[in-house]
Amino acid sequence: MKRLRRRSVITFCAAAALGLPAGTTAQEPTGGPYTAAQATGGAAVYGGRCATCHGPNLDAAGVPPLSGPAFAAAWGRADRSLGDLFYVLRTTMPPGRTADLREEEHLAVLAYILQRNGVPPGDAPLAAAGLDGQRFVPPARAAAPARGPAPAFIAGPRGLKPRGVGPSHGDLLGAADNPNDWLFHTHDYTGRRYVARSQIHRGNVAALRPVCAYQLADLGNFQTGPIVHQGVMYLTTAHLTVAIDAATCRPRWKHVWEVQDRDVWTNNRGVAVKDGRVVRATSDGYLFALDAADGTLLWARHAAYADSGETFTMAPLIYDDLILLGPAGSENAIKGWIGAFRALAW
Repeated sequence: MKRLRRRSVITFCAAAALGLPAGTTAQEPTGGPYTAAQATGGAAVYGGRCATCHGPNLDAAGVPPLSGPAFAAAWGRADRSLGDLFYVLRTTMPPGRTADLREEEHLAVLAYILQRNGVPPGDAPLAAAGLDGQRFVPPARAAAPARGPAPAFIAGPRGLKPRGVGPSHGDLLGAADNPNDWLFHTHDYTGRRYVARSQIHRGNVAALRPVCAYQLADLGNFQTGPIVHQGVMYLTTAHLTVAIDAATCRPRWKHVWEVQDRDVWTNNRGVAVKDGRVVRATSDGYLFALDAADGTLLWARHAAYADSGETFTMAPLIYDDLILLGPAGSENAIKGWIGAFRALAW
């Protein structure tokens, strides 16, 4: 997880903050904190280097939004400065190739992001030296419809005990030696992501052909890691969990999560399974369990908070009666954590 450098927020108006000699009077720049020409240059850089992931409207699914209410909620807070936002941009974008952009190009992209979020231009360009003392203040917008508080806990309609069975704790401990199932996102507790099988080899790999296909009807990012237990494969999208026959791709059941809080990143990497339960987390901060037999909700717990920029994208890990999980959102300047949640009626 990337770490966000913390900064204190100060008022950017004193002569000393501007780097002027004591007693010198400077004319305050007018308008916003960037120039229109700077934002125009930033639009060109964004289109060539950023739009593929973040989309033309700066809000593509599955990545941190760079515009709209979610961006305003994450970066309009009083404890975050433009310096914090610029630090995230220049140390993470483009992913793995941040050095490809010069500092002035990163600044131009920031100017473009501010422009797209309704901040007006001014007569002075953004400069890295002054960003720690400036904040992103979202422009006034029409009030959104009031949203009630997200429930802390949701009980399933049939109680907490599932009808499904397995895998047991012993099955999970022995997953590394099981060549038929894939019980973890990383195959087993060692995280080897590998099974020693001999059916596919150099002599027949060119003859491999699809046996079946299943359409999940979701055009967003697809990062789920399939879990297979006794011939049943479990897959996820942002809000859908589905169980299919791993040999025929025929669906066994589907469950659609009804969003309770605000979606942060609509992305999900999969489930964990144990003792008849299929456990996963959501983009609006919930951890929940389904009955492996038919997909019925057993329980859901609100554990991460969208208003703080937290979201769940990872597949949980289960050990004994604990579900291990942590939120994503370092790009939203969250303080990361890892939680152990005791499963109910395990």
